Amino acid sequence: MENQTTWSMADVRNAMNVLGRDYKVAFDNGVTGPIAMDAQLSSVTQPNAGIPSLFTTTIFPEITRAIITPMRAAEVYGERQAGDWTTNLVQFPFVESKGTVSAYHDYSQDGMIEMNANWETRQPWLYQTWTEWGERETAMMGQGNISLVAEKNIASISVLNKAQNQIYLFGVQGLKNYGVLNDPDLPPAIQPTTKTGGNVSMTDRLVVAIPTGLQQCLSYKNQYGLRIREMLKEDYPNIRIEALPELGSKLSNGKLSSNMMQMFIEEYEGMRTVFCGFTYKLRAHRMELYSTWQRQKKSQGAWGAVWRLPIACATMVGI
Repeated sequence: MENQTTWSMADVRNAMNVLGRDYKVAFDNGVTGPIAMDAQLSSVTQPNAGIPSLFTTTIFPEITRAIITPMRAAEVYGERQAGDWTTNLVQFPFVESKGTVSAYHDYSQDGMIEMNANWETRQPWLYQTWTEWGERETAMMGQGNISLVAEKNIASISVLNKAQNQIYLFGVQGLKNYGVLNDPDLPPAIQPTTKTGGNVSMTDRLVVAIPTGLQQCLSYKNQYGLRIREMLKEDYPNIRIEALPELGSKLSNGKLSSNMMQMFIEEYEGMRTVFCGFTYKLRAHRMELYSTWQRQKKSQGAWGAVWRLPIACATMVGI
């Protein structure tokens, strides 16, 4: 049997000093006896924090979009096209019939029919917006199940139509481009007081536009349990009541200082009394390609609205 060497504590400490000095071996300060040199005493990893959160994250497949104010001007007042994107002026002919009569006589030449024609002018306003996207941002957004290009195109259409809706209602300042709510030819607004009767037939096709926030008033009941809407429909069977957000002072973007409502005859002798108008809608221009990004311009044109018979409208403010 070979001889076995007995190590003293002093020998162990000397050996540890040599290993630490010459071979950079680290030892725990609490070691006081012989140790094995084939493993490190302290851990080289941090305490377990679990798996990365991306492995337990699921992206919902449907996109939730922010709510925007409804665009209902064309639905309430009607809409027509006149001109195209080269149009600078839109003229609307207005014809008045007049004449005189006299007592009949075989040889009399008295009495004559005349007509007078005028042209009402509107100036279209063309407006535009840009959409642009980069290759990397498109790919990164795709990792979140969102099509960046599609969403930006949806947004461009929404923004253009929102501008068109505002032009239909309020026109464009500095141009002969008026909206249905501020046309200078409209009769002066009246206050919410008791009114006398007029010349409108109760069976005429009437349209009443009220602020969206006051729709609930139509559900109010009188002392007999009858709702306002029911009484109106009974007395005016062809009435159409529409809610328009911009008639409320809070949703008019500062263009109204108080709530407003309008009542107008939709047609007179087969002719529409009012309509909104555009020259062209959603023209998508040439795509511009760059090194790692693209962009595209989109444009539209609108000339506001025309009250062909302003007297067929009554406006009330302060409701």
